[in-house]
Amino acid sequence: MLDQPWQIPQPKVIYDVSYFDNFQQSYLVSNFSYSKGLGNLMFQYASLKAIASARNASLVVPISNTLRRAFELDATFVSDKVADQLLERTANVTFETNTCCSFVKIPAAPSGKISAVLGYMQNPLYFTADGETLVRKEFTFLEAVQKQALNFMSSLSARRALQRARPLWITGKPGDEAFEMEPDALSDDLYYIGVHVRRGIDIEMNERNRKHGHVAAPADYYKKAMALAKGDREDVVFVICSDNIAWAKKNLPTYEKGTIFSCPGKYREVDMAILALCDALVLSTGTFSWWTGFLNQKATKIIYYSDWPRPGSDLMKMVNKTEFFPSSWTPLS
Repeated sequence: MLDQPWQIPQPKVIYDVSYFDNFQQSYLVSNFSYSKGLGNLMFQYASLKAIASARNASLVVPISNTLRRAFELDATFVSDKVADQLLERTANVTFETNTCCSFVKIPAAPSGKISAVLGYMQNPLYFTADGETLVRKEFTFLEAVQKQALNFMSSLSARRALQRARPLWITGKPGDEAFEMEPDALSDDLYYIGVHVRRGIDIEMNERNRKHGHVAAPADYYKKAMALAKGDREDVVFVICSDNIAWAKKNLPTYEKGTIFSCPGKYREVDMAILALCDALVLSTGTFSWWTGFLNQKATKIIYYSDWPRPGSDLMKMVNKTEFFPSSWTPLS
């Protein structure tokens, strides 16, 4: 069902809706099919988890939910069929938020043991007031994901040293060459700046998204943001994660050898875990970027693109930036 190459926990799964006919526990259900984007799913799950916790209820999640690739979620797992049946059962006790990103006060749980809350719920106010500790615990990366991220980060010092090494002689025969490294080449005191570049077709070519108000951060933003994050530091390494690495390589500023490295880019969960390990972050637009900032608790500076959403757009009317972006983050246009 899920195609990640690492092992993930296999929780108990409920395949018969009659399981919910006689129970003492309260349950909260929702529709997780609005978006398959990792950041979007994380917002939805985090908001619902906080609501369920406040109601002393268990959150019901389809076993096909791809968040399981990254996290061991504390939820009641059901088959997709049972998830649909529960939504039908709760049609009369369903509360739906009508905007993606505005915070809407969720009413108290209706009578009965099963209720539903629907919506994108892409606003941190749903969970940062009382549920932030809970959400951070839920979004602890699986050991297999974290290990891949740590292995990538630990490889960068040696890769940096190799790129900066000076050739002494090269004969053209494999193995018959020698290089001289700088005395401090294998430094353990590097400052890693994660840069997320969102330039995929969902934002570049999807007219519906663009009309709604989504914009891509321009090259000039990255140039300024990377310089701001670097400051006067010398031992800096930029870690670039992107859904369009070709654009990033062509448009991001260049630095001396051994300064810029690309994320593996194969699995979005690993890329997010890598960015969460960096010492500073340059964010793009969208929820994936937002979550890299939220999950990174060591970054000394987090910079975001302040001209998102597009001024005057429908999305702009839905997003309260003072609610969406933490005050500790740095806006930059």
